[in-house]
Amino acid sequence: MQGLTKLAPGVGNVGLSEREEREPAPDEALLEVRAAGICGTDLHIEAGEYPSVPPVTMGHEVCGVVVTGSGLEGARVVSETYFSTCRSCEHCRDGRPNLCLQRRSIGTHVDGAFAPRLVVPLAGLHRVPDWLSDEGAALTEPLACVCNALFTTPAIAPGDSVLVIGPGPIGLLAAQAARAAGGDVTLVGTERDRARLAVGRKLGLETAVTPNSGRLKGPFDVVVECSGSGAGISTGLLSARRGAASSRSDCVAPR
Repeated sequence: MQGLTKLAPGVGNVGLSEREEREPAPDEALLEVRAAGICGTDLHIEAGEYPSVPPVTMGHEVCGVVVTGSGLEGARVVSETYFSTCRSCEHCRDGRPNLCLQRRSIGTHVDGAFAPRLVVPLAGLHRVPDWLSDEGAALTEPLACVCNALFTTPAIAPGDSVLVIGPGPIGLLAAQAARAAGGDVTLVGTERDRARLAVGRKLGLETAVTPNSGRLKGPFDVVVECSGSGAGISTGLLSARRGAASSRSDCVAPR
């Protein structure tokens, strides 16, 4: 089976390679991949900036159909990103295995979703509703990152003015999540983001292009920084009211 593989450490070293298929263990499932998202983490892996254990098939944002898996055959599912954890540290015992220091993840430590099939733990599977497309379902993992940033410690109350900086996929998800929480949302980007801002307007969001001064109409009760840029952080600081809530929402949490 061919997979898009990080072949060796360092910059680049990514290409198609033959990867060995294996039968799933009793607590695992074999998925046929229907859709896989390209995360910023995958780009950092390609650039040699994010740790991985090559050779390894990349990809961790996945929607698939269960081929073999303890009675779930035929189910359309998404998978959590971790493959194994120690199960004994304070984080695992506290129900937060994503924080385990011995965590091994699909796409970095074991073969991931940039291939026709992959093996994942049964415990990390979640069924996909019929109304959601395969491509939409593959965005479940980045949406989970956004929800963790905004709602684990609630940052938005109904009626809050919310500034979301950066109209990429994470910013678009964050803006929709903030609106669902009752926020009055403004999504901003730069001149080169006009196509992405147009997507935001199609979603019914108010959008703006950041002025040269970095200042925006406000001040805002909540600032969500999704651009990952120094200019974006500066805009957020200039546009927030005193005592405003802030959140960094992206996909660079440990995998």
